[in-house]
This record gives sequence, C-alpha cells and structure tokens, in this order.
Amino acid sequence: MPPQMLRVQFTNGANVFRACRFPFLAAIVVGVVACQTSMAQRPPIPRGRPTAPGEGSFGPEAPKPEELGPKIADPDEQPPKADRRYKEIPLTKAEENKYKRQLFNIRRILMAGKFDGNREMFDEFMKRYFLGRWTLWDNRPSLPGFRKDLRNFFRQAKSGEVYDHLNALVLEFMNDLAHGEYNMAARVNAVLAIGELNGVEAGVSSPAVPYPRSLEPLLDAVGGADSPDAIRAAAMVGVLRHAEAGIGDENVRRSVSEAMLRLATADPPTGPSASGREWILAQAVEALGLLGSTGDGNRVFEAISGVVSDSRLSDRTRCVGAAALGHLNYAGAAGIDPLKGAAKLARFIADCCAEEVRWSKEAAQPVSRRRIKQRLEAALTALGGVGGGRKGIVSLAGKPEQQTLLAEMQKSIKDLADLLDDRRSEEQDMAPPIDELRGKLEAWLGKLNGEGGGN
Repeated sequence: MPPQMLRVQFTNGANVFRACRFPFLAAIVVGVVACQTSMAQRPPIPRGRPTAPGEGSFGPEAPKPEELGPKIADPDEQPPKADRRYKEIPLTKAEENKYKRQLFNIRRILMAGKFDGNREMFDEFMKRYFLGRWTLWDNRPSLPGFRKDLRNFFRQAKSGEVYDHLNALVLEFMNDLAHGEYNMAARVNAVLAIGELNGVEAGVSSPAVPYPRSLEPLLDAVGGADSPDAIRAAAMVGVLRHAEAGIGDENVRRSVSEAMLRLATADPPTGPSASGREWILAQAVEALGLLGSTGDGNRVFEAISGVVSDSRLSDRTRCVGAAALGHLNYAGAAGIDPLKGAAKLARFIADCCAEEVRWSKEAAQPVSRRRIKQRLEAALTALGGVGGGRKGIVSLAGKPEQQTLLAEMQKSIKDLADLLDDRRSEEQDMAPPIDELRGKLEAWLGKLNGEGGGN
C-alpha cells in the first residue's frame, strides 16, 4: 500500500483498531532484505518515547532494518557469485527466452480455466521460470513486482481447475523457498506471497477470501524456533489477514489463538532486535482481538490485559492491546472483573499522559495531539466496544457501584478526547488538560484501591 494511501481515522472503535495495523511492514521488510543495502546503525530510542513531536504511530513502531536481523552488506561488497552460498534455480538465456515465448499460452490457460493437455508445460513454466526467478540473487529488487505479477495470474484465472492447481503449486513452492537455503529477500517475499493467496478472488462487492491451506505454514513460520525475525514478521502479515477475514473452522481458530497466545504471553523482548520482536508481539495481540474470543478461562482477556498494563512495553504496543480489548466478545463471559480490567487501562492512559507532558517539556515542543488522541481512543474502544455485539468492558459491570465508577472513568477520558477534537482548542496548550486527566485517573485508581479493587 503506497504511503499516500494510508489514512488514520478515529471516528469509531473499528477505525481505531484498524489504525493499529502496519500493512506497510511488508514493504519495509521487502525493502530491507530485497535491496539488502547497508544502513548505518542509529542510536536506540528510549522505549515508549515518541520519536518526534508530530509522530502519530498508534501501534509499535515498525521494526528498523537492523532489528530484523544482522546487518547485510551492500551487493557490491558481496563476494563473487561463485562463492555465494545461496541456492538458486538458474536459467540459461535460451531457456529464459523459451519461457518468455510461452507466456501468451500460459495466459490463455489461465483465462480458459482448463489445461487441455498442457498441465506439464504449465508446471514447468511456473517452477523453472515464473517462480524460479525469485531465487536469483540479481532479482532481489524485482521481488515485490514478481508478487504483483503472481497476483495478476490468479486474477486472470479467477476460479476453477487451473486456479485451484495454481494455489496448490504456489503454496508448495513458496513454502519450500521460505525454508530453504535461499537469499533472505526471496524467503521473506515467499512468506508474504503465501499470506496473499486467496481461496476466492475479490468480486465487485465482495472481498477476497484468504486461502485456508496457507494458514498452517504461516503459523509454522511465526512459531518456528529457528525462524528469523524477518520471516516471522512477514508471516504475521498473513496471519492477521486471515484473522481479519474471519476463520470459520473452530479447530483452526483455536490453533491460531493458541499460537498468538504464546507470543502475547512471552517475556518482553530485549536486546538489539527488541523493537522488531515487540512489533510481532503486538500483531499477535491484535490477531487475538480480531478472533474475538476471551478464551478458555478468559486466557485471551488476561493476556491482552497483561500487555496493556506492562510498563516494560512501549506505549504503542500497549495501545494495540487496549484497542484489542474492545474487539473481544464478552457476551457469556464469566469471571472477569471489569474494574480490574479498567484499572489497567487507567494506568496505561495515566502513563501516556505523564510521558507526553514530560517529553513536551524536555523537547520544548507542543504535545502531540494526534498521538495522545490515539491512546485515548484505544482506551475508549476497550471500555465501550466497537458495536456488532462487541460492547466492551463496561458491559461486564453488573453492580451499580461498578457502573458508576466505570462511567466516571469513561467520561474523564472522553472529555479530553472531545477537547482534542474541538477546532477551537487548536491553539490551546494541551499539556495542562492532559496532566489534569492524569491526575483524575490517579485519583480514580486510588479510590478503586480503597474499595478493594486493584490495578
């Protein structure tokens, strides 16, 4: 998705949650490993601290190249081709010209939807040339374009015998490529291509349906102990796509949930690659929200709430968790204390307010209205839900005193969100109102603790 097409809107809970997404991670990862250019190391940014006054990232910052794996040298600095240890599927010039001449016939097969005895020729073309060229070292910069060409093949086939065969062929080829001894650019693009496979192409008024069989290899890539971070990040793009589209099979949905829970409940990452790994953790949290279940024994709710309250994580990641809470379906859920859940949200927002004011003073810059608004909207989503049966944490309050306390907290957050939306306040210094909300939430937490609650 080109950057100019990215729009962040905060008109309702669904848009807030959508803002957590980093669909452009694919482009970042591809840019990193496809071009494989050298990049200077930058000093680390303090965790949870905004990178610039106007920065508005809602989820964790997309991982930097050096955080997805070891630094890779410039292509010109690589040893001669004969010494490279990457596997390739080489072609002679004569073979390449032969396959290019076959392209017209391949397109006829796609559009006709049947092979008419040309299946062997079709398979050879795909494996030796159309997909095989992905493995060539010199084709690294062309890989995003190759993925686009592949998607066009599927659109031409639309459905039927050839479409189904192409899906199976591509999945097998790309899975082998992703786990083989090929260059990292090819492997990452192979995983992205798996996530882009459709079982049904988009129609005039209907979205595409992800290819169900592609989910298992994506989960294997995410959970693999030996999977490089770049591979895991690319696989998460596909997993999120499946979760957002909806997974009908209950057993598959449980498998996805368990895999995401393992990521969401892992210890916060540390070290040079911490930011990139935290991005993966946040995407797992988002996927759990998209799946919608509070989990057996409310394990999903507890895991996401734990992320929201974990001050070791960045505000961006905690924000993703808050929005994810608003997407859970609490109907029929039992054993969840709404005040404890709200207390974790209050602590998160109070921390964000304190950090925003502190940063503004240190940088001698105005607070970022957009950034703090994003955090507030995430908390309001968690409290009120996103509609369609997702009613948020406040729906769990059965006692009048619980309802009163939650309404008080909700109003305090909403008042500041509304002020930020008011154009008449554009010239107003927002640091005092932000600090005022922090004080209100601290007092609210104190009142809750005094009544036997907790955070």
